[in-house]
Amino acid sequence: MRGAGGWLTACVGQNERAAGYAFSGTAIFIFMERIVLHMSELFEAFMVISFGISWPLNIHKSIVSRTAKGKSLAFLLIIMTGYACGIVSKLTAEKGLTYVFVFYVLNLVMVFIDTCLYFRNRELDRQRERMEQHP
Repeated sequence: MRGAGGWLTACVGQNERAAGYAFSGTAIFIFMERIVLHMSELFEAFMVISFGISWPLNIHKSIVSRTAKGKSLAFLLIIMTGYACGIVSKLTAEKGLTYVFVFYVLNLVMVFIDTCLYFRNRELDRQRERMEQHP
C-alpha cells in the first residue's frame, strides 16, 4: 500500500523520481502538464471525430441524390487540404504519432470519396441537362 503522495509518485516518471521531485512542486507541475497534454489530444480527437461523423452522412447524401447541386468543389478541396496539413503535422510532431492520426486519415479518405462523388454527380447533372435540351 502506498503512503501519502504515493499516487503522485506513481504518476510521475522514473526520471523525476530519481531526481528527487516526487513530492515537490515540480512533480505536481510535471503531472499536470502530462494531464493537459493528454486532454489536448483527447479534445483534438473529439473534434476530428465530430467532423468525421458528418462525412459518411454527406457521402450517403451524394450517392442517393445523384446531383452535385449544392456542393462546392472549392470547399471540399479546402477541407482536404486542412486534413492533409493535420496529417503532416502529426507525422512531423516531436512526440511521434498519436491515435488522433488515424482519424485525420479516415476523414481525408471520406472527403476524397465525397469529392469523387462530386465529379460523378456533376457528370450526371450534365447528362440530365443534355437530355432535357435534346429529348
